[in-house]
Amino acid sequence: MMSQSLPKFRSCLSGNLILHDVELPNITYREALDKPLSEYRQHDRVDVILANPPFGGTVANSNEENFPLNYRTKESADLFLVMMMHLLKDGGRAAIVLPDGSLTGEGVKARIREKWLTDCKLHTIIRLPNSVFSPYATVATNLLFFE
Repeated sequence: MMSQSLPKFRSCLSGNLILHDVELPNITYREALDKPLSEYRQHDRVDVILANPPFGGTVANSNEENFPLNYRTKESADLFLVMMMHLLKDGGRAAIVLPDGSLTGEGVKARIREKWLTDCKLHTIIRLPNSVFSPYATVATNLLFFE
């Protein structure tokens, strides 16, 4: 199934980029969490992040070991939040979708939330109806806007 849907995604993405005058995009297809955070440099940082990270799942291949010890978890949404905070330039902006658990959980989630609220300026939370991602997911979600 994955091999059939990826070409469709690539052609849709390519068509959209062409319509927006991006003729030679620099796109790398890889597992997003497979690189240690310590290997990202200043030139890897970005001004804007718009994301709907996968949530409700767990990471494979021990990719949680690519993160600092106090933020290691198997939950993909939490690791994506840590990575996005790390990759956002000073003064950068982000809008992401996260499940409720990322806002209320304990343990690693609380440490991630503390870093997020300390290092970033959260200015808007929009609570989404549970049906937004139906039938694929029924988890309560939020849109979070921060700098």
